[in-house]
Amino acid sequence: SGSNTTGGINVSNGRRNSELNGYYQVKNVQIVNNTFVDCDYAIRMGTMVKDDLDQPPQNVTLANNITYNSSIEDYQLVTEPIGSSRSEGNLYGLAPSELEDDGSFHRLTSNSPPKDAGVGNYSFLTHDILGGKRDGMFDAGAEEFGANGTKLPYSEIDVGLNVGFGTLSRPSLATSPSQIDFGVCGGTMTFSVISNVEWTLSEDLSWLSFDVSEGSGSKIITATTTENATGEERVGTILLTENVGGNDLSNELSIVQLITSVNSEIEINGSTSLGMQDKDGIAELNAYNDNTETYWTGNPDTEEEVSITFDLGSLYILKEIGINFWNADERTTTFSIGISEDEEGPFTLVLDSETSNATGATVNTEQLFDLAGTKGQFVKFIGIGNSSSTNWTSIANVNIYGKVNCDSSTSILDNEGIDQGINIFPVPNANGTLTISSASLVINKIEIYNLSGQRLLATDGNGTYTKQVDVSTLSTGVYLVKLEDIGTAKIIIK
Repeated sequence: SGSNTTGGINVSNGRRNSELNGYYQVKNVQIVNNTFVDCDYAIRMGTMVKDDLDQPPQNVTLANNITYNSSIEDYQLVTEPIGSSRSEGNLYGLAPSELEDDGSFHRLTSNSPPKDAGVGNYSFLTHDILGGKRDGMFDAGAEEFGANGTKLPYSEIDVGLNVGFGTLSRPSLATSPSQIDFGVCGGTMTFSVISNVEWTLSEDLSWLSFDVSEGSGSKIITATTTENATGEERVGTILLTENVGGNDLSNELSIVQLITSVNSEIEINGSTSLGMQDKDGIAELNAYNDNTETYWTGNPDTEEEVSITFDLGSLYILKEIGINFWNADERTTTFSIGISEDEEGPFTLVLDSETSNATGATVNTEQLFDLAGTKGQFVKFIGIGNSSSTNWTSIANVNIYGKVNCDSSTSILDNEGIDQGINIFPVPNANGTLTISSASLVINKIEIYNLSGQRLLATDGNGTYTKQVDVSTLSTGVYLVKLEDIGTAKIIIK
């Protein structure tokens, strides 16, 4: 209880330019819909494990968590998080009567305060901890009341078989987990066979292969899938059977390859504008979402900012933006496009003072502009002016497109450790080149490490805003990209 590291979740302060085995500043973390039971401290924010940790957590979301029976404190705030951090929908200190102890864990009842108390928009929150589906009025905490999930906590008889502790005392054959999900681009994932008998794996899926097809006892198996270009989810079952002469044991492993990230046109959930107004007089064919007869217009000469920000609902890898410009046959329009993972920004300018087509275009023409594979949820159109005698910026329609580029030699596996003002992405058709760019942060020293902490490459960004790094000498694998004064991202080179 006296330690600065105890607690259900402890979000520590970080150290500037931390070593790989040190304390990085926590950035861009979502702590959402957890249930904390019988903790000394349930949640601790901004603690200081070491005296020199002076970098507070940044862009932390704390939402819809519930706590019960915390012996010291439900939520201890040591250092206020910075940036776009927010706290919403948390229910601390529930009474014993507000959760039911069914003998295996504490769960919600029809009268529990967390029921239908969830707030905010968290698109990943589709199922609860038990695998039950969450509805529109979702609950706070880890469980969704009435969702009837089947992934119940392990009991004593499970330990050793599914969890892997101790010695198997009876003939056993199982996999952990029971299902693995691949992304659309395919790749490799591992699962465990937990057994004390001889066994064989069998499958008849052209898109799936294993490094081991038979064995004895427990083993870790690597499964590999190809890119899913079918446009539909691919689902298969792997059969694990005990060899002849045993106890006729068998088990199944489900394989799912998702298509959630290959949307060609991304649905826009909503938009907000600054300094722009709606004007009537346009055909529905050219209007935003095809459901109004209006277009947007604003004057940068009289407004501090003329912009529209589109909310895509969740993060996407953004490929192109299509814009229909009002009066495109009479004038060109100058604009910028900013992209952010957070509604409040900061926005990275992917297009800066871009100009629409000067000829061959009308309001019926969708003009496409490259978004360079930037990851984001919020896309901001910023009006600068037009080529006529007035500077009004007017657009009729916007479509946003995203698609994963599975053919790229380099792809981002995890960019959450990098400041939101930095983008790391592959350059199409530039094999072995990694591009690091920013609209506002200068790029200095760049280092690339393997996961063992060995430095493999180092170069200097020379205080520029864009730097290309040749990674063609690196073999296939996962690496850490460390940017001085900015942070560290994880990439995979294929």
